[in-house]
Amino acid sequence: MKLSLKVKISILLFLIISVPLAISGIISHNLASNALQQTIEEELRDTTASAAKAVDSELEAVGSYLSIASKNDTLAAFAANPAGEAAKKLAHTYISGIQQDHAKLLESLIIAGTGGQVLLTSSPENPGLDVRDQDYFQQALQGKEAVSEVLFSKESNQHIVAIARPLEHDGHITGVLIGTVVFNSLSSPVAEVKIGDSGYGYMTDRTGLIVYHPDQGKILKETLDNNSNKELNALVQIMKSGKASDGFYTYEGVHKYMSFQPAGNWVVATTANVQDYMAPATEIRNMTLIIVIAFILIALLVAYFFTTRNIVHPIIKLEQAMSRAGEGNLTVHTSIRSGDELQELSESFNTMIDKQKAIIEKVRAGSVSLTSMSEEMAASSEEISASIQEISSSTQEIAAGAENNNQSVVNASQVLVQLSSLVQMAQSKAAATSGNADVTNQAAQRGERR
Repeated sequence: MKLSLKVKISILLFLIISVPLAISGIISHNLASNALQQTIEEELRDTTASAAKAVDSELEAVGSYLSIASKNDTLAAFAANPAGEAAKKLAHTYISGIQQDHAKLLESLIIAGTGGQVLLTSSPENPGLDVRDQDYFQQALQGKEAVSEVLFSKESNQHIVAIARPLEHDGHITGVLIGTVVFNSLSSPVAEVKIGDSGYGYMTDRTGLIVYHPDQGKILKETLDNNSNKELNALVQIMKSGKASDGFYTYEGVHKYMSFQPAGNWVVATTANVQDYMAPATEIRNMTLIIVIAFILIALLVAYFFTTRNIVHPIIKLEQAMSRAGEGNLTVHTSIRSGDELQELSESFNTMIDKQKAIIEKVRAGSVSLTSMSEEMAASSEEISASIQEISSSTQEIAAGAENNNQSVVNASQVLVQLSSLVQMAQSKAAATSGNADVTNQAAQRGERR
């Protein structure tokens, strides 16, 4: 396929301009994306750590209240002998005051006997609960501080956590002090996590069971363990081990980033859609693409007008002048004042035309001179022929009068005949030379007219 010089120059300029701009745009986008990715990941890790620390702080605060209360001899004495009304009244007043002082965290306080029966609660009514089958109660009976998993309270219809401390009197465990905490109070720092338009925080227990989630329908009903998503399942296994980590996974067709950290018996996790938090980088990419395209178009337009005016048009002028010169017009000249090699080419062309014209003039002058010489030679030949004829005539007369010299005359006549033949040959060649001169002169005149 034949391409014009204008097209070739345009393609070359397009490559020269677009390739560096495209490379710089890609590098800028990658740098911005990586920087933004690192920043968001760091912020998510910090957010996760802050939320986990807040949950731990709330849990430790409740545990501290209960630990202090469990050291009260009145509560331990009541647990050892719940039949005394005076001890019961003192114990109720004490645990009710603690619950009221920390009502934002503590839903209720319960004193349970060693057999698991509930002896007293901070509420006016005694619901008649039995906690003997609860793990946290059994751990407290062994002298350990215990925290339950997330439970559902039939009394308040809320998710709660039970925190248990042993009650000791005279070196013996007489009962267990249990504080129930509304889990929404503990998980409130996680609930406040908002990342972009769709990022959020949630909590799971050490088995992967969701214990808090913005979607209430998932709480205590959905588990992340043993799911079909390999990426998420690998992260869940790290969760279950109690380690802090982070990573990417795809959930319900959405690419996400997750950071998680243990908090008490649970794991606090924050997740964000990659597309959401990478939106600024995407905007940078789009703006860079628009700017690159705009600069390429502007540069191509400027280059087009520049090459057309300063390169293509002078070349077209030279081409037209050469075509006319090829047709025989030796008066054509070009006037290009570009100050570059094209101007030098134009001046060389003009010099070439002038030299060719001078050569034609010389040829023409030589042709005229040759024609004149040919005419003179032809005239001389005619005179020689006339002289020979006279000599021949005289010879014949001499031959008639001098028969005795016949043989000599014959010889002389033969010589004269040979001489006449040579003269005629010279005349013929002179005529041919004259014809050639006429043809040369006519060709020179035609070249001049063109």
